[in-house]
Amino acid sequence: MPAAAIVGFGGSDLSGSIIDRIKRVLTRDHRPRLRVSWPIAGVMLVASIAVLFALYKGTNATVALAGKLLSPQERIDRLNEIARTHGVEAREYGPADKILLSGTVATWDGRPLPRDTHIVVHSRRPRHSGSYGISLSQNGPFTYAGAFEYEAVFGEIRIAVSADGYAPAFSGPHRSEPGGMVTGIEITLQAGFDAAIRLVDEQKNPIGGAEIIGGYLYDEGSYSHSIGLTTDESGVAVLKNAAARRVALQVRADGFEFDRSIRFTPDPERPAVFALKPTLPAMGTVIAKDTGQPVQGAEIRLMLSKAGDGSYGEGGMHGDPPAVTDTQGRFALRSLRADTQYLVLVKADGYMPTYSDTVAPGHGVELALDRFRPIQGKVIGDLGRLKLRDGRAVVSYTDTFVMTGHSSVGSAKTVECDIRDGEALFSIDDYWGQTVSITAADESRTLDPTADDIGNVIFNLSPEMDSAKRRVVLQVNVPEGSPPAAGGLRIDHITDEMRRLKRGMAPQWLELKDGTAEVYLPVPCDFKYSIDYYHGPRPVGYWFAEMVQPVRIEPDDEPFVVRIEAHPAGGIYGVVRNADGSPCEQASASLVLGSKPSIVEYHHRLSNVLSGTDRGKYNASPLPLDGSYIIVAHRGDTWVATDPIALTAANPIQPCDVPIPQGITLQGRLLDPDGSPARMMVRLEVSLKTDATRWGSGGREIRPDEMGRFAFENVNRDFKGDYYIKVTTEPGYRPLRHKVADPTKPVVLELAKGLSVTGVVLDSATGRPVPNAQLWAWADSTSTRIADYESLEADGPADGRGRFTFSNMAKRRYRLNVRNANMADSMRPVEVIGGQIEPVTIRISIPQWSELKPATPKP
Repeated sequence: MPAAAIVGFGGSDLSGSIIDRIKRVLTRDHRPRLRVSWPIAGVMLVASIAVLFALYKGTNATVALAGKLLSPQERIDRLNEIARTHGVEAREYGPADKILLSGTVATWDGRPLPRDTHIVVHSRRPRHSGSYGISLSQNGPFTYAGAFEYEAVFGEIRIAVSADGYAPAFSGPHRSEPGGMVTGIEITLQAGFDAAIRLVDEQKNPIGGAEIIGGYLYDEGSYSHSIGLTTDESGVAVLKNAAARRVALQVRADGFEFDRSIRFTPDPERPAVFALKPTLPAMGTVIAKDTGQPVQGAEIRLMLSKAGDGSYGEGGMHGDPPAVTDTQGRFALRSLRADTQYLVLVKADGYMPTYSDTVAPGHGVELALDRFRPIQGKVIGDLGRLKLRDGRAVVSYTDTFVMTGHSSVGSAKTVECDIRDGEALFSIDDYWGQTVSITAADESRTLDPTADDIGNVIFNLSPEMDSAKRRVVLQVNVPEGSPPAAGGLRIDHITDEMRRLKRGMAPQWLELKDGTAEVYLPVPCDFKYSIDYYHGPRPVGYWFAEMVQPVRIEPDDEPFVVRIEAHPAGGIYGVVRNADGSPCEQASASLVLGSKPSIVEYHHRLSNVLSGTDRGKYNASPLPLDGSYIIVAHRGDTWVATDPIALTAANPIQPCDVPIPQGITLQGRLLDPDGSPARMMVRLEVSLKTDATRWGSGGREIRPDEMGRFAFENVNRDFKGDYYIKVTTEPGYRPLRHKVADPTKPVVLELAKGLSVTGVVLDSATGRPVPNAQLWAWADSTSTRIADYESLEADGPADGRGRFTFSNMAKRRYRLNVRNANMADSMRPVEVIGGQIEPVTIRISIPQWSELKPATPKP
């Protein structure tokens, strides 16, 4: 390695002497000594000291200027200001906040508006979205002359107008302050054009009779249901009077998988061709449990579905059922996806509503129904507290159904009470939920009609029956010299009675005043507090750790005081911008923890600080100091991650705009093990690993075409993380999640067949099979590499005989587990090897709180 020049002070100047010249010729790597005279050296030393002193003073000045150091009050004032300009306002919006819209609708050719002209007003704001229709009328808000005036729910407003013989027209976004108005809106309906949609199978044969529904997109996530078509014998449906605007479609055809992934822009010159994926029918028989006889006329309704990591609402109780049983009690569902698990409701007159999640393509199932039992009960005590409808006392109820954590609630209904001898009697005979929540006055109860006593439900509204309550005081302690905490926090509580009725913890949102909040809670109860990042106000300028384990509050006359230690907090704010610098209103933003602050123990909830944007603006606060954070923004499949942003006492608040770049197209092909094209759904996922955590997310699923080809548009080639392509595989295949080495190069993904293991789940107490048991398998590996660990789901829940199948295993050892149950012998885990021939028997102990029940013996 070449020697560095050496600075020497003093001595005679011989650097140009003949000796040095000779050494340079004869000695490899020789470097002459640099000679500096004493006067020059002195000047250099003084200058160096002066520069170092200036840098020291400048650094101190920069630190003082950057933090200033902000006083606690100045920091809080600044955070409040940022919350107003960049944050989502933590408030409820009511009738007084509605926006008055007014304007006119006209036709391009001057003709009167058709009688079927409709306006749809779409209002969107963070955590709220809704569409509202206005029809043409003589004296209503939308008149035959084309003038309209309408009070819209507060939010960002987009307007769509449709009329027979004209292309749909759109206006917006329109914005106003709460309670404001937007006037002078002018919308002109154009002629449009005809656009053809052609549906074919994978051999290019036409698919006739397919139902197409959908609408024009407001953005990638929402649209108005304005398109309803059916293909003819040649597989063609014509979208009349189309507009050159992006459309989202859902397609259903017998013998083919239901497809909700279609997006395209109508083109008058070129038909849009889509190939559907074939599927097998899901067959079933419905019988009466007490007689074994078939049940004719039973409605088969799809309520929820789960595919991969996503859950979806299905048709539910809306419209005609997808299938109805025949005289033999038989039914067939002919458009289910093989990679999807469905929650199915069987509803028949005279029988209990029955749910099943074992219906799947290519399989048969027998569903046995119990005789119907109404929910009957009475209200006693202060009947004057009951709500009235048309002068009659009523109780209200809602139907709820749930599937693997995703729940849905039906519309609230009421039933009149029959007042007799000071009691209000009621009977509910049209419920259909897995659970039914009933409310009398302000008292609620949730019942499972298949397990609970629904023949004698009693609500006692007597004052003496009100639970004893205790005053709970929450004191937020802040560092000395700091202003008291303001903003809000969330508390949750559950009483023993709530737990007995299988109700969850009840939330409340409290406002902090001078660092204190108070509430009266029924006792005894279990209680905890937290920062709610989704609802209600947050504390401003302070962060505190949530209470992970609830504490018990017993009855007492003295207040129950909870002292919360708060720490100074800062924030990160900015705007997600398009390539041209304008705000990217369709973008979403997330927070990833870069390095963990020392005061944070459970950091998983910090990611909830930021869960979206408001017209491109974001505000992540409160964030504990002495940590670093990464902002991840995305629009569609374009993902961007910032460098870690450190928050310190000197710099507690950091601005950071995030630009969305113009991306590339990531192309690929999906192949079956035999090399033929495969068409299972794929999606692009991202992963980011930091010193503190591993974070990941993903975009929308797309279906490869008939050649197995797929493409993700506008992919950021410089994303500071990893890309993966995940395939939602069907039963019989191994899971596939492929890491993309270079997004600029095409990717070829090859599926692999899985190995099978079968078995049965039995209740250890009764020896009977356990239907609907959810099973998962964990790879038993001694390796320390994360990639060697694997978690698999069974093909579906256990059937009515407790039988299950895994068809996605490798030739390795797995340990089997059952959710909501305990292994009968915890010291002897159930282990299998993928592909083994011998069925396995799993014996479980079912806790009292579990929804699992052993099968009822047949008569």
